[in-house]
Amino acid sequence: MSIAMIRDALLWCAVMHYGVLLVWFLFFLLAHDWMYRLHGRWFHLIVHLWHLKPYQRVEVYLAEWRS
Repeated sequence: MSIAMIRDALLWCAVMHYGVLLVWFLFFLLAHDWMYRLHGRWFHLIVHLWHLKPYQRVEVYLAEWRS
């Protein structure tokens, strides 16, 4: 396996990584009310705590990606 192949593989990993983060951000931004209502049916939620959840999810996602 050459350095160029490894570099290309890592580039595609980075592109996919940022794609997941972008989709996640857009979904939360555009479907915020729908997601809050959907999860509010299952769990007793407070709006202020609901706003913290995406940040916590991204933090866990990035921690898993780095390990």
